[in-house]
Amino acid sequence: MRALRLLSRALAALVVLTIISAGVGAVLYRLYVIDEPGDHISRDHILTLIGQESLVTFRDGETPIGAFFDDEHRQYVPYDRIPKAWVDAITSSEDQRYFEHFGIDLWGLARAMNQNIRAGQMVSGGSTLTMQTAENLFRPGTRDATGKMYEVIDTLRLEAHFSKEEILEFYANQFHVYGNGRGLGIAARYFFDKEVSELDVQECAFLAGLVKIPGRYNPFIGATEAERESAKAKAQTRVRYVLGRMLEDGKIDEQTYDAFIDRPLPFKKGEFRFDRSVLMDEVERQIEAEPFTTLFTKVGIVNPSSAGLRIITTLDADAQRASTYALWHHLTEVGPALEGATAKSFLQKVSLAPIAETAKPPVPYELRYAKVRSHAEHGLVLDLGVAAGLVDKAGLDRAAEVLAVAQKGDRYAKPDDTLRQSIKDTLAPGSVVWVSVRTVKDKVAICDLELRPTLQGATVVLREGEVLAMVGGNDNKNFNRVTTAKRQLGSTWKVLVYNAALQLGWAPTDALDNRRGVFPFSGSFYYPKADHEPEDFVSLNWAGVRSENLATIWLLAHLVDRLNDEQLRRLAERVDLAQRPDEDRAAYITRIRDVYGVIATEDRKEEALLHAAKESVLGELSFLGHPEDALELRSLHYGRGFEKEMGKVRGGKDAAAKLAALEMNLKSLEELGPRCEAAVAALTAGQTSGVAPSASAVSLLSTRPVNGQLKLACGRVGEGWAPVAESLLGRLNEPGLPTIDDDPALHGRLHLSTLTALRAALNDQLAGAAGLDPYDDRLLYGHPDFRAQLGMRTIAGLAKALGVETELPSVMSLPLGAADITLLEAARMYQGFLKGEAWTTPGDGEDPTSVTGILGSFELPAPAQGLLARPGDSRPRRPHDLQGAAHGHPGRRPHRRAPHLGHPTKRRAARHRPPRGRDRQAVALGRQDRHHERLQELRLHRLRPDLA
Repeated sequence: MRALRLLSRALAALVVLTIISAGVGAVLYRLYVIDEPGDHISRDHILTLIGQESLVTFRDGETPIGAFFDDEHRQYVPYDRIPKAWVDAITSSEDQRYFEHFGIDLWGLARAMNQNIRAGQMVSGGSTLTMQTAENLFRPGTRDATGKMYEVIDTLRLEAHFSKEEILEFYANQFHVYGNGRGLGIAARYFFDKEVSELDVQECAFLAGLVKIPGRYNPFIGATEAERESAKAKAQTRVRYVLGRMLEDGKIDEQTYDAFIDRPLPFKKGEFRFDRSVLMDEVERQIEAEPFTTLFTKVGIVNPSSAGLRIITTLDADAQRASTYALWHHLTEVGPALEGATAKSFLQKVSLAPIAETAKPPVPYELRYAKVRSHAEHGLVLDLGVAAGLVDKAGLDRAAEVLAVAQKGDRYAKPDDTLRQSIKDTLAPGSVVWVSVRTVKDKVAICDLELRPTLQGATVVLREGEVLAMVGGNDNKNFNRVTTAKRQLGSTWKVLVYNAALQLGWAPTDALDNRRGVFPFSGSFYYPKADHEPEDFVSLNWAGVRSENLATIWLLAHLVDRLNDEQLRRLAERVDLAQRPDEDRAAYITRIRDVYGVIATEDRKEEALLHAAKESVLGELSFLGHPEDALELRSLHYGRGFEKEMGKVRGGKDAAAKLAALEMNLKSLEELGPRCEAAVAALTAGQTSGVAPSASAVSLLSTRPVNGQLKLACGRVGEGWAPVAESLLGRLNEPGLPTIDDDPALHGRLHLSTLTALRAALNDQLAGAAGLDPYDDRLLYGHPDFRAQLGMRTIAGLAKALGVETELPSVMSLPLGAADITLLEAARMYQGFLKGEAWTTPGDGEDPTSVTGILGSFELPAPAQGLLARPGDSRPRRPHDLQGAAHGHPGRRPHRRAPHLGHPTKRRAARHRPPRGRDRQAVALGRQDRHHERLQELRLHRLRPDLA
């Protein structure tokens, strides 16, 4: 009985405590929710908050580039204009009991908790639309207990002071769409080019489904067609989910569901009032990707575009302006030559005339509209709105020269006075023109007339891995030709070949074969041409100075010739052409054969051993008396498939040059050799016996006097050789005749004795290789296709180390521009050449088109104070070989490293931008520790001891 009495008392106390708590809660609810909710619970204040933007600035942190959620680009939609289908879609997909609960859905929280427990991870949230609105409006990114408590209180306040319709109106007008646009009105215009009232059920379902991650479903901003198609597929999947929820909730019937479930979304990009640029596109694309998404999650930011961020880029305002000027200034001069132009082409719409109230003072390298005020003696006086301008004599002469080139079709055409006068006559006072500011003197802008051709171009400026300026096209909008457009950049690639050659043992003074030749590879034949009259032989240095096509291709074909067998093996391991540790022999042979096209068979052993035989003979040339044969011997091909190729080229274009190149092969020369020996024997016998040989017996021979001796050539010869004269045949034994050299140069290039020595060396190699498998390393590393692949894979690895993400093709024409890359990749590569360094940042490789260093840092609003977040410290990955990669990725300040071997790493302290303002905390997203490896200009035995 006593226990029963105690239990009764406890229950009574609990009831009393509950009543007291309820009373206190009611009082507090009345006081802080109903009577004194705070100044922030007002419609005016909320509309102001909805306008909070994330500012994107240049590197100074002050000069704006653009903003996400700019007020000017908000088309506010009141609730009575919001389509019912969108209301049904957003509530079905985000908050099914929205119109029933009091702001906090206890049933929804319980259901979400149960789902999360069952899944063992967070798969469902319990926040309502009102809670999301409260968080986004008043406490974005809140994660601590105190913040969550205030979020609940603000949720109750919204429910107490606004109708469900008003709360949903706030929600509908604050979600991010794209660029500077926000809200349902902008979304309807941007994705479907429609007014909100014109949206159908499927379109409403899409616009309801994208509110949390709009970039994921945006089909317009992907860098490639594959990315855009992926976004469309994700959007279609999301719409199916939303329509399914609407059907389950009874918001649509089966007929409506069936009508839209499989219909492709009718995307049609519309325009709205904000200044789009490739810079803003790039920033948006990158802040919606890793590692930034993880960072934002850590600091509690759901949507970075509505979080009031200050996004500080590495872009420099002056460099950006100068780059834009440089591109347009050049396009004005080049475009008309292709498209044509007259004096009227300089005229612009009168509506574009500058307005004093909105015009800014002119600065150098600026592009702007101007009105012609009057004519000067040798130019035009301009009105720039707030300042005077002048197209001086130099500016007028340039404009006239542009028209002369355009009208005469001659890039060297010069204008006359008539053309200059026609420009002045056409640009009468009151005309509107587009000009660039060359300089400003005494508050007067000295200007040049500019045109707006359809010709496109792009510019990127890098400094130590950071992007200082980027102009993606002639209007810098829509399509980024810096990061996306791929072009063949011609002789840009030659420097890469020279760079690799210097690392692989070649010296700047080494001689290269610069003659017309043929380069067989994987069963095809390549015949490069020169674009000028070249020297037959040039040094590596001179090949670069003169941009020699033939010598550079020859160098690529012989790139690994300076390496011995052990060095070749190590290089093959680095470029993945050696057998992998976990790869059996059969799999390796299959890979080398099927992936890289290296066919090694028993009957190709001799061809695979030719290189070793040539190396053996090269060391003996001075003893053989013909050191000049060295380059001829290096250039000599084995000749597999050459006879068949000769049949193809005969009678075709440039047949003589191609046949001459094809004849210089071992098999062909060995067929020619005995006939040459017979001809030489006939000639020398005549000298001994005094009996003149017949002309036909020596028809293969040609002669050339050299230092009192008669040199002989046999076969096809070039300039400087003459057929054996009949007058010579009749007096072969006369005293005083020059001595006849009985060692003819086959085709005037390689001496017969050298060929004989080569055959002997090749026979020795064959004897030593008896019984070897054709894919044995001793044979494989001499295989011409394998050696060519090794050189080209090395080139590709070096390119990757320098920042070229595009996979380079294995083709002999690569040095002449046979690979398509972006301007950014080319700039990275040449930055590496100039600095001897490459830069990487955390997250490398996640996005091949991302821009190194474009995002410098973020400043978070007050709720995030005290947080210092970084996407991850960079760690130096030492580039142990030419294949080491140096990728760029958005927004992190990169660390440096040289694309070479064996250099010590130096560490620099991270540099952080100081916080701006008392209510902001700098979050450094690009100020990682910088790692630096210096390029040492040493020869192979010092630069790469592991290969020496």
